[in-house]
Amino acid sequence: MKEYDQVELIVDREKYMKEGVYKGMIGVIMNPERIGGKWMVIFSEKGTGNDIADLSVREEDLRVRDGKVTYPEIQSPNRN
Repeated sequence: MKEYDQVELIVDREKYMKEGVYKGMIGVIMNPERIGGKWMVIFSEKGTGNDIADLSVREEDLRVRDGKVTYPEIQSPNRN
């Protein structure tokens, strides 16, 4: 794993769930170094890009994603 890799959380842990992060969510590694077997990962809300949490996540709880993450397009309401 390396900085800016897109990763998927592959387990639920109480620490992550308290921050609103659950198994299957996609995040991005935001630090070039692993510290104590953990990576700093930022998780953002699907579709909006709003940050949910910036967490220290165990390496074994992550899987690097091979493909590009795509989100459905969000359309703004028409303002006439």
